[in-house]
Amino acid sequence: MTDYYRVIARAVGDLGANNGKSRRALYERARTTLLAQLRRCDPPLSESEITQERISLEEAIRNFEAEVTHRERELAMLEKVYRDVEGETRRRHPRES
Repeated sequence: MTDYYRVIARAVGDLGANNGKSRRALYERARTTLLAQLRRCDPPLSESEITQERISLEEAIRNFEAEVTHRERELAMLEKVYRDVEGETRRRHPRES
């Protein structure tokens, strides 16, 4: 079975703009491409084999998006802490004009 997570991560890394919209478009292309490739297999795959591969891709997408969400939340939290510290520093040590 293909490591779809690694494939997705590499493809997202190659995106010009890594945002939700571009990732969703990438995922849709991956779904379409995978299904086309699975349907062209010779000897043909059973429907259950095709379904399992599609499920594996969806799991990889969900896992990747969960990681992205986690990183975005961490970044937002760090940015807030930075702003709070910066504001407190300015309050305690105002610049002299």
